[in-house]
Amino acid sequence: MNPSSLEHPTSLKEVDWFDIIKRGNIEQAESWLRKGFSPSGQIRGGRSLLMFACLTLNANPEMIAWLLKSGCQEDIHVTFLEETALLVASKCTSNNIIKLLIEAGSDIHHQDRQGQTALIWAAQRGKADVCELLIKAGANIHHQDYQGYTCLMYLAQGGHTDLASRLFQDPAPLDVQEYHGHTALMFAACQGKSSFVQWLMEQGANVNLKNEDGKTAQELAALRGHQDIVDLI
Repeated sequence: MNPSSLEHPTSLKEVDWFDIIKRGNIEQAESWLRKGFSPSGQIRGGRSLLMFACLTLNANPEMIAWLLKSGCQEDIHVTFLEETALLVASKCTSNNIIKLLIEAGSDIHHQDRQGQTALIWAAQRGKADVCELLIKAGANIHHQDYQGYTCLMYLAQGGHTDLASRLFQDPAPLDVQEYHGHTALMFAACQGKSSFVQWLMEQGANVNLKNEDGKTAQELAALRGHQDIVDLI
């Protein structure tokens, strides 16, 4: 695109909204909007402008707020992976952006092609503030994805003990098994997350459950060489 087309576009195609969003140039965005060039409906690589803005390094809450105000609706466009702006934002942006998307009507229960929600994405990455905001907005903390994994199982794999203790303050179903019979305790044991194993046991997790291969959490820990967890259990 030549510089003159940026200053005097004659068609919507000549307005590179993605470049404007990447640079966070709200002033220029306002200028094109006043001239009748709407950012709504813009798609690149299967992603909407709103998704692109959420994925941009150092995502700009002011720009995202402007896009929402200008008619870029959160859940109009999804990628082939069934991702929405809220899903991608939950793994790589700030609490402020998540709040903006929720207030704009984003579907907090939307699932991607793996059955994972924004809460699961945030839990996988240990994003405490995002998890708490999503739960406050009504996200289902006990949702199971298409593998049968729960939020607690992902927290266990990552060893996010502090976050788990914050999110699961009430009695929780600790012993849910995914489709191969593994529990959160088994995942923590396999990954060598001793503090998480300790926390689960203190909460009353069942150490005697077995997976589809007949293995307990202690036996799985032994197979992975985590002797400290073997002794703990």
